Amino acid sequence: MLRSLSITALVSTLFALLFPAHWIIVFALVTVLQILFFLLFNTIYGNYILLQAENTRLEQIKELAKNNTILECPCSEKFRQQVEVSLDKDRIYDCGKCKKPIKASVFVKNVLVTEPLLFNDRS
Repeated sequence: MLRSLSITALVSTLFALLFPAHWIIVFALVTVLQILFFLLFNTIYGNYILLQAENTRLEQIKELAKNNTILECPCSEKFRQQVEVSLDKDRIYDCGKCKKPIKASVFVKNVLVTEPLLFNDRS
């Protein structure tokens, strides 16, 4: 803090020495301009850092939302491998063993859930 104030006073003094007739006014004006520039810079830089942090958080959420599952190749090898699948689009991947392209589709089906009927046991 003391170092920052010293540098600010030094810069203001150097500029004020260029105009010895109006030394006090130039010194005060340059000091105020340095402080305003510092505040403006800190605000812009702070917003930039917050934006980068938010983008990083969104990327983390996207990565967590990815669905991976183990699928088996339909060829005779029956090779099992982990594949990323999505609910909104099909995924085409190559088998790790036979190198054939395989399409992985996700089908969503809803089913009515019923309560089981209880029968009286007549024994």
